[in-house]
Amino acid sequence: MPKTCIRPQLQTRLISTPSQPKPTPARSHQKSQKDDLRILPATPIDSLAIADVFLHAFSDPFSRRMFPVTEDVRSFWVDQFKREIEQSRAAATPSTAFLKVTAGEEGTVAAFAKWWYPVPKGMTSDGEKNKTKTVWPPSSDADLCERFFGLMNSEKKRVMGGRKEGYFCELFFFLL
Repeated sequence: MPKTCIRPQLQTRLISTPSQPKPTPARSHQKSQKDDLRILPATPIDSLAIADVFLHAFSDPFSRRMFPVTEDVRSFWVDQFKREIEQSRAAATPSTAFLKVTAGEEGTVAAFAKWWYPVPKGMTSDGEKNKTKTVWPPSSDADLCERFFGLMNSEKKRVMGGRKEGYFCELFFFLL
């Protein structure tokens, strides 16, 4: 029996990809284009669009097993991104930054990234403060999530070691 992949559809504001790239004029002569991309700081209001980008970026069977397209999973990611964006914006010395890439005149969120900044000596990063166990949404595969993200965190620790002097991009998702 052949395997089929069912791609659940989320309501989203996806953009269409331009057919051919156009030469970029010199900055002083550049006009605003409909398909301009802009990198901006993300705000808590962006968490809904960021969650949609995240859920669309990972639509393979493995990701769908961890996070099926259900309302509780979507709400979980909206709340998660909103909380992390609020924490990074409220800190006196933030250790993370959320950036969004917007497209077109409407400013549709097409991508986002989470960056870790170097942490000054004597300070801990937000990631080290929050050691609480994640409560996954009911419709997710919590065991698979724990194993997958546990492996991701242990690999990050193995590669990064205890270094806090560098920049680290933890998340980067796009829909172009």
